Amino acid sequence: MKSTFLWGLTSGLLISLTTMGIWGTNKAFSVMFYITTGIIVLLLILSGALINGDRIRANFHSEDNTDRNRRNKLINKLAVFIIPYIGLAFLLHFFK
Repeated sequence: MKSTFLWGLTSGLLISLTTMGIWGTNKAFSVMFYITTGIIVLLLILSGALINGDRIRANFHSEDNTDRNRRNKLINKLAVFIIPYIGLAFLLHFFK
């Protein structure tokens, strides 16, 4: 998880510094906001948080433990990856 967080921090800093250098702080905040929103929507879709109970039960009984564990690991890695993006978006919001 530490490497995932470091990848998120490195890519977030690289993207925010590049967009700040080219377009300014306002555009950097917009880019970070859209990336963060996109990954959060992807997390919601992958986790199944947007479906109702009967679909959750059907999906639970139709997949095996290895698929469920693989999906949960991916969701956890994406959630850790997005933490630096959220922090950078807040920083850019306060400094714009």
